[in-house]
Amino acid sequence: MNHFQSFIKKEDMEAKKVNQILKIAKMYYEMELSQQEIAKRENLSKSSISRLLSLAKELGFVKISVEKPLVSMADLEDRIEKKFGLRKVVVAPQMIDDEQVNFQDVCRLLGQDLGKYIKDQDTLTVAWGATLTEVTKRLDPYTRSGIKIVQANGGMSRIIKDYGNERIITRLCKGFDAQGYQIPAPVIVDQLPTAEALRQDHQIREVLELAEQADVGLWSVGRVSEKSLLFQLGQFEKEYFSKLKKRAVGDVCSHYLNIDGEIADPCLDGRIIAADPEKLKKIPTKIIIASGVDKARALTGALHGKFCDILYIDEKLAHKLK
Repeated sequence: MNHFQSFIKKEDMEAKKVNQILKIAKMYYEMELSQQEIAKRENLSKSSISRLLSLAKELGFVKISVEKPLVSMADLEDRIEKKFGLRKVVVAPQMIDDEQVNFQDVCRLLGQDLGKYIKDQDTLTVAWGATLTEVTKRLDPYTRSGIKIVQANGGMSRIIKDYGNERIITRLCKGFDAQGYQIPAPVIVDQLPTAEALRQDHQIREVLELAEQADVGLWSVGRVSEKSLLFQLGQFEKEYFSKLKKRAVGDVCSHYLNIDGEIADPCLDGRIIAADPEKLKKIPTKIIIASGVDKARALTGALHGKFCDILYIDEKLAHKLK
């Protein structure tokens, strides 16, 4: 191990060494001297300067970030607001042509803003999935009191697969110092009588009622695709799913909708364990986040169905909606 690698933690380092690292970093990043110039001034080799600069970043003395310029999406946002009668639209501008980066940018925006929509004593009902998992990873903490976080649709499955529902609830509870409630039931069952019986169970009924009476709703839209979580979780037979794809464009909280925002298959919907779709529509503040042009039809159905007041989307998807 060389001399520089032995210094790992700030608290373990001598003040003299810390000061040397800070001095080198300030000369390089603030005075904009080259490593060669610094080496000459400090009577050190260029390789030593390079190692000290690396240590400055490792120890958190220097933090480098790429700040995106504020690009106005106001005209595009305004057109979508007027077309669908929305309260607010936030479009994440596309900086590079990369779907994953654009997805993360939209999630970051909502993660930063979510607390603005939640007041003390509010109840937030939330669906599950990859998008909301990403949002909660990027959540800015807010000081709130008396908040309840309530799962909007069932989630357990016979297949062991991480679909984010527990992490989403846990992260939101931590971010808002809230009490969390989960639905102890699968999202879909085989028979209507089974679903009706489950909805009458007092534990399940209590959570569903909390979700239906929420102040704020947060969800994304799912595609009718073999890549969707519900299909991957083994909730549908292939033959039926092929028929569903002809009727439905996507789902909100596991309620499958047609392009007009109506329930695509009432028989299927009766077997879904989730907050009632008509009551979800009456929640005062409903937030949808979506990314990727492949979500355009699903999102259009959700917007026509009045499942959204506030919309967070990426620029490419926004152009599909305008």
